[in-house]
Amino acid sequence: MTTEALNALIAANDPPTLFRFAGRIVRLEMGDTAQPILRDLTAERLVERLARIVFWYKEDAEGNRWRVRPPRAVAVNILATPNLPLPILDRVVTVPVFALDGTLHRDEGYNSATRTIFVPLPGFVLVDVSLVPPGEEIEYAVELILLELLGDFPFVGDAERAHALCALLLPFVRDLIAGPTPLHLIEKPARGTGGTLLAHALCSPALGRSLSGISPAKEESEWRRTLFSRLRDVPSVLLIDNIHARLESAALASMITAEHYSDRVVGTSDMLDVPIRCLWLATANNALLSDEIARRTIRIRLDAKMERPELRTGFRHPDLMAWAEEQREVLVWAALTVIQAWVAAGQPSGSKTFGGFERWCAVMGGILQVAGVPGFLENSEDLSENSDADATAFQGFLAVWCDRFGSQPVTTADLFPLSEQLDLGNGEEHSRRIRLGRLLHRQRDRRIGDVRIEKVGLRAGAQNWRLVRKDANTASGTGSK
Repeated sequence: MTTEALNALIAANDPPTLFRFAGRIVRLEMGDTAQPILRDLTAERLVERLARIVFWYKEDAEGNRWRVRPPRAVAVNILATPNLPLPILDRVVTVPVFALDGTLHRDEGYNSATRTIFVPLPGFVLVDVSLVPPGEEIEYAVELILLELLGDFPFVGDAERAHALCALLLPFVRDLIAGPTPLHLIEKPARGTGGTLLAHALCSPALGRSLSGISPAKEESEWRRTLFSRLRDVPSVLLIDNIHARLESAALASMITAEHYSDRVVGTSDMLDVPIRCLWLATANNALLSDEIARRTIRIRLDAKMERPELRTGFRHPDLMAWAEEQREVLVWAALTVIQAWVAAGQPSGSKTFGGFERWCAVMGGILQVAGVPGFLENSEDLSENSDADATAFQGFLAVWCDRFGSQPVTTADLFPLSEQLDLGNGEEHSRRIRLGRLLHRQRDRRIGDVRIEKVGLRAGAQNWRLVRKDANTASGTGSK
């Protein structure tokens, strides 16, 4: 019975609405706001599906038949079957997107080459995109995005404007990028500058709806749970909104540079491996970033250069999001035209590099180059210099350590009184001592200025450390143990 039911289920899944996603079976549904959503296919939901596609009945001795519900055991057996022959899904989009070979996936439905399903919102009509866009179309498309949509935002330079365009275009070309993409950080010196509004404006063409963000987590375990839960919903954009404290998370850093992320589902022993195909976006006031996050981030800085930027007037579109909603179809056309111009030009690679995001640099840099938009990655050094107070604090700690102890071996307990300027959390002293020890372990053998932290064995059961100057290390040939 299970085999017959499964065969009927597979035959009826055309066009597909049942998929394999992140190691589980899901059903595509339309939410209350007409947005496509994925729901886990539970046994109860599968029973409902089987009841609609197959006539289930009982028969008495006289041959009389009457309809019955499908046995729940059949649904359970189907869900327990490994590697069900269902299409594999990585993304759900509401706009046409480009496939890995540069072709535009403009037809509604599932595309096996990209593992993407295109579900247009009600009323959406694609404006025709030229196969080889002429110069005037490219110019108009760029003007529509950078002037009409983004022209009133106070970008501090060309790089910020270029990176904003990168964020807007990314959902349309994500399948062309075989690898991770960086965090796009919208930062500004004061509230009311328009950081969150910019995030919504950048995502309005691809999403066609308001953007739902997450708040920064306070603990690492909360970061991991929140991000993993959001990735399970196959988002096109993952926004971390209104960052007030220093942004530091090993889970976030890992996910930004990963193509998949595996974790255990809360309350179960099940492991899920979710694809990561989203645009990473964040907003903050004068952000402070850990070194690990800063190396994975590109900056979009705004500055209205006034005490109360929320009092500005004279905007091109006073209700920007209402205008963007009205003009969504032409904004989608503009994004697709900018990308198609790059495809028609032979997909030239950009010349700038950003470690760990080489394919993203090649695609986005090439698109902006063909579109004639300057500034790509020109502010990358500014972010590493200005965002992270960590390095300065740690260098100050090393200077005090060197003055107090020189190169003699010391324990974490010896160094703890010198660590007031370091961010070791708000826990008890024992917890902060442990954090200091872990910090020293992470920094061992790393050259910082003219010194290096060396691990030199145990003394009375405690790990010893010492500073080795560059000239002393060269002369003695000392190495870490």
